[in-house]
Amino acid sequence: MYTKRLILGLIFFSFLQGAFIRGYAQASNVMPVHVPLRQTESAHFIYIYETSLEDQIPSIMRSCEDAHSILSPVFNWVPKEKTVIMYSDVQDIHNGWATVYPRPMIMLYASDAPPESTIYEPGDYMRRTIFHEYTHILSMDAQYGTDATLTDIFGRVFPVSGDPLSLVLMLLSAPPGLLAPPWYKEGLSTWAETEFVGPGRGRSTRVDMILRMAVSDNRLLRGNDWFFELPEWPYENAAYLYGLKVMQYIHDQYGFQEYEKNVPGDVSNSVAHSFMFAFNKRSVAATGKTFQTLAREAMDAETSRQNRRVETLLTRTPTNLERFTPKRLIVTEPKFGFDGKAIYFSGWEEADRNTLFRYDMESRGLSKLSSIRTSIPLFTDLASSPDRRDIYYTRLDIQGRDQLRNELYCLDTHKDQARLISKKGRYRYPAISPDGRNLAAVQNIGGSQSLLEVAIENAGKKQFEDTLVGAPRYHTIVDPAYSPDGEYIVYVMADEKGSQLRKICKKSGNDEILLQWPCMILSPVFHPSDGNLIFVSDKNGVYNLYQMAFGLNPEPMAITHTLGGLFSPDFSPDGKLITAVAYDSHGYYLTILDYGRLQPMGPLPVVETAWKSLEANQAVIERFKSKSDPEKTPSKPYHSFRNIGMDFWSPWMTTSRDGVMGGLSAAFSDPTQFQNLYVLGGAESHYGSPVGTLVYQYSGFYPILTLYGATLPEYYTDLIQDSDHIYYHYDEEVDTAGMAVSLPWLRVDRQSTLTFGYQASDRAVIKKSQEEYETKTIRTRNLFEGQEGSLWAQFDFFNATAFGRSHSYEDGRYIKATFEWTDESLGSDINRRRTRGDWHEYIRMPWFENHTLKLEGVYGKGSGDETAQGLFGLGGYFPTLSLDQGLNRNVGLRGYPSNYQVGDEVEKGGVAYRFTIFQRYKNINATSPFYLHQIFGEVFYEGGKAKGGMASAKNEWIDAAGVEVNLSTTLFRFLPVAPGIGMAYAFDYEDRTRAGQDDEEDTSKLQIYISLKTTVNF
Repeated sequence: MYTKRLILGLIFFSFLQGAFIRGYAQASNVMPVHVPLRQTESAHFIYIYETSLEDQIPSIMRSCEDAHSILSPVFNWVPKEKTVIMYSDVQDIHNGWATVYPRPMIMLYASDAPPESTIYEPGDYMRRTIFHEYTHILSMDAQYGTDATLTDIFGRVFPVSGDPLSLVLMLLSAPPGLLAPPWYKEGLSTWAETEFVGPGRGRSTRVDMILRMAVSDNRLLRGNDWFFELPEWPYENAAYLYGLKVMQYIHDQYGFQEYEKNVPGDVSNSVAHSFMFAFNKRSVAATGKTFQTLAREAMDAETSRQNRRVETLLTRTPTNLERFTPKRLIVTEPKFGFDGKAIYFSGWEEADRNTLFRYDMESRGLSKLSSIRTSIPLFTDLASSPDRRDIYYTRLDIQGRDQLRNELYCLDTHKDQARLISKKGRYRYPAISPDGRNLAAVQNIGGSQSLLEVAIENAGKKQFEDTLVGAPRYHTIVDPAYSPDGEYIVYVMADEKGSQLRKICKKSGNDEILLQWPCMILSPVFHPSDGNLIFVSDKNGVYNLYQMAFGLNPEPMAITHTLGGLFSPDFSPDGKLITAVAYDSHGYYLTILDYGRLQPMGPLPVVETAWKSLEANQAVIERFKSKSDPEKTPSKPYHSFRNIGMDFWSPWMTTSRDGVMGGLSAAFSDPTQFQNLYVLGGAESHYGSPVGTLVYQYSGFYPILTLYGATLPEYYTDLIQDSDHIYYHYDEEVDTAGMAVSLPWLRVDRQSTLTFGYQASDRAVIKKSQEEYETKTIRTRNLFEGQEGSLWAQFDFFNATAFGRSHSYEDGRYIKATFEWTDESLGSDINRRRTRGDWHEYIRMPWFENHTLKLEGVYGKGSGDETAQGLFGLGGYFPTLSLDQGLNRNVGLRGYPSNYQVGDEVEKGGVAYRFTIFQRYKNINATSPFYLHQIFGEVFYEGGKAKGGMASAKNEWIDAAGVEVNLSTTLFRFLPVAPGIGMAYAFDYEDRTRAGQDDEEDTSKLQIYISLKTTVNF
């Protein structure tokens, strides 16, 4: 029964792993649990927000209703229900996202973006984000045909049971805009933010730099590279920026013909009338050309545009910039060390964790400070102490359960050790005073920015912070810097119209403008001795270094001229050198310049961003500018219980040991995801036994509460033996109910959870399964049928990383430890104790890329009343349906059926080596629904033993070895999947006489199986 057959093992997809059937230890809520929430409505939106943000809701409401009034006619769609807007100050970095599953929802984060980000634009950045995300809603929600009918019947189906049937139904009922390529969806929204709000990424100097250098270096990406998992610069930004250029091309070529029209909106409407992946030709009606043709022509047009700009810039000889770091390392915020011979910076390696790095100028060697973790470098700021022996840096990390906050650390450059300075300050762009005592920084709380100063020893203590200036509405403050004498702090204040370089006198408090330009100004830094101030600006359309004499207010002069850009300058202690971040098509890199050779250049060649707006759209924008904010509507406290509703219902079907399981499932939730309820019911085909699960989770407070119940079969291989030494399987139905309380502790680079629970279960043999042996004389004793009541505790720790290039865990570990106590006092018919520990270690191999060794160890031991089933079972691959709560008695061992050995003690060890066979990282073209990443091979050995209990005599160590091949891909344009086929050889699979099997089948030890995983996590 188990050999010479193909075993289908459907392993849950990534978006299922956090859902209701398996691994539901962590909350999936999208709003913070540590603050009170309120709710209000407008004509087309429902707003759920933190109470502290109440004064900003009228502005949010205005932008949302403006977005609907302006964009809905463009895309010819009105959502059938109000869109939920969630507004939060839970993280210290701006972002937003939109989804139409299970209902139209937009998440907005109040903080702003840092200057290094492509979305950094001073002004009303929240309005741009709202227009961007609402474009997603309109383009992804629109449905007209069969998919619309299926959605009306079933809702927005999400295949949470991990089975193929509900996955197919999800694809059939999904809005066509949702299934479109990411570059199309992001390009459409980025076009809208630029055309209807501005400036937008379509007018961004930094975005233009990225594309200009791609053309200049002959590295412009083609359509088969425009996906989120691109393992080279510009990484996920490729989908946004190149998609934008396609939409800009459509806008320019077809929007200004006989009469003005928003052709991207017409294209979106056409896509919404398609079905599933019939995408490529949906642009023909509006443009006469397919998307593939438009993508190719857009890149040809962008090449011509950027070549003209490069020619303009080359009319003057560029500054020579030398690269000092590898091409696959993204560099930000370089700072000289104390002797001027070392440079520290935050580095981003595509297939490694982000850390600080040190560059040695004498040896030209590069050291990775592996223990000094940072955020993605674009979100990490560095500052030096006056003697440069300490490097202060910020790091985004998780506080509590769900707050992503800036924390301030200090690196001792002598010891390469870091210490935490403050977790509570939420400081950005730190600067250290010349006497080393004070810290100047920018603080953004609730979307409101301020420049403050605080003694370093009191960092994070609100009562000691001195607020120097608060930013007016729609203004941004960045990059403070102390003058060498400590009497002044200069900083940059910017809005949509331009930037001001300002200075504050520490003694008088006077705040005055040093410079006002209609462009970006960033990163002011003082020369140690000559009184000059250096800063970065894109005055000529390219980021360069400028110099001005501090205090004299002369017109600044450019001292560099680059094709790419220069950022984040820092002087060496003697003032002779400048280190900075330069840019080429491979990304941001470290460069060093001789300050003495940088002379004022006069006016530089000018390149201007080219965005043609429709006059009709400009008229609409002007009309809406004159509108006042709507009056604040009455609000009320948010109650998740009153907002829970059905998300969807769906048929489901998956495999069982001897057939299939199937039935119906349904899911319920509230918009914040504080509450989730999942119900699944059905039957399995072999015995006709009922199958079902029910999981309810409330995560609106800390800790997380889970209530669960299940009716599932449990299979035991060869557990029954008759007097003729013939073996029979023992199959039982297990009814389970329980509750769990989880206390998660999350950090950016690791997570752990402590969970306590109570579980009651009732075990009974499936009557139909007894038919084979009910007339036989059975030698097996102590088959347990009855009730179990248990208290259990479990600790999980995980810090492995699946990098985008490989989709495979390549470092770190997973640890789980569980203890269970079963006793009559808890409603049990038996008394026992069980303990189980699991350890998975992932080790990167240095000789080749994406080669990983995995070591695995499992040990379980129990005591108490003996049963024939034992306390643990060894064997089997991954179950397709299970309720992963409490102690899992089953220890998997490939090549053997589930519960092949049972006993009161179990041991398992394994080693596996994973390696790449083929790498592509390409789509077939710009529009096909598959992105290929890698083909992996795996060689593995697994062995184990279950012993003790009623069947200890036969329980000896058993071994298996085999190979597996996985294809790492992104399926259907959004689903990370790793299908694989494996072969396992069970060395010790016994030649037994089994009921219903012939001798030839019994002696076969080879098993071939198919797996379907989300990451190539072996």
